[in-house]
Amino acid sequence: MGSFSHLTVSLASLFIGVVSPAYAAQQDTLLAQFWATGLSSVRANYESQLARAALESTAGEYGPFVMEVTYMDVSFERGRRVVAAGDQVNFFTNPLPTKNLESDQGLQIIATPVMHGLLGYRRLIVRKEDLPRFKYLKSFSDLQQLSAGQVKDWADNSVYTENSLPLVESNNFEKLFFMLSRKRFDYIPLSVAETDKMLLEIGDRYGKLAIVPKVILFYPFPVVFQVSKNNPQLVARLEIGLAKLQKNGAMEKLFRDNFKEQLKALESKDTVLFQLKNSNVPSDYSLSDPKLVKTKHRVFSPALTLP
Repeated sequence: MGSFSHLTVSLASLFIGVVSPAYAAQQDTLLAQFWATGLSSVRANYESQLARAALESTAGEYGPFVMEVTYMDVSFERGRRVVAAGDQVNFFTNPLPTKNLESDQGLQIIATPVMHGLLGYRRLIVRKEDLPRFKYLKSFSDLQQLSAGQVKDWADNSVYTENSLPLVESNNFEKLFFMLSRKRFDYIPLSVAETDKMLLEIGDRYGKLAIVPKVILFYPFPVVFQVSKNNPQLVARLEIGLAKLQKNGAMEKLFRDNFKEQLKALESKDTVLFQLKNSNVPSDYSLSDPKLVKTKHRVFSPALTLP
């Protein structure tokens, strides 16, 4: 098993009362153990706050709960198995799975997207010396001349293949930046929710890197809560609670409060948006239109015309 560590944010703000897990079990109090999987603390904080709000909104029907937030240093496939077992952590958020893993049989998907599709809006991290190459990125064939770098088990790797975009895979996240510096590929596409913080954390360890201004890749990429089926009460409370927060506007407010700065990156009317196809996403998730951007400069992947 990989290592566990608590979030750097104050966990006191994520617990309801001063109640230990052992005491919670004795008192029939729900123990919600959240695996924070986002690359950025902003996303982890938002998803933790959203989960807490959903559980709080159902306290009248279901009673008290204790919530823990934990990082696990494991692969996604192994992490999913741990969540499915429900012993150390029992729920997390992640894009819809694109593989049929055995562990998925033990996971219940809560079919309410929680990030408004934000993970599908991608900014490009590149070598600073290459910024002039990206300045004239205007057509889809221009984009196809460049190669992306991603971690090999990321759920959206198939998007690049489906849209005939060259992709180079790495075994781990930080190695991507080393490979970029060695010109193994041309750009790392990360969500607008993550690019600024990741670039700040990486610093100059891998040479001078930069974010390409006014270029966004977009594809439908819903993020949902996924819960151990061994905890049916947690499944029910999240389903009911998220529906309440969506209906009363609290989810929208929480999202915009947390991602205020990141959403500004999507406001420029001069941005060129490359819209890609993601056939792994069911049409009923309604994320095919990039509603968070204001630009009308859109370049469509030829794959979008295919059935």
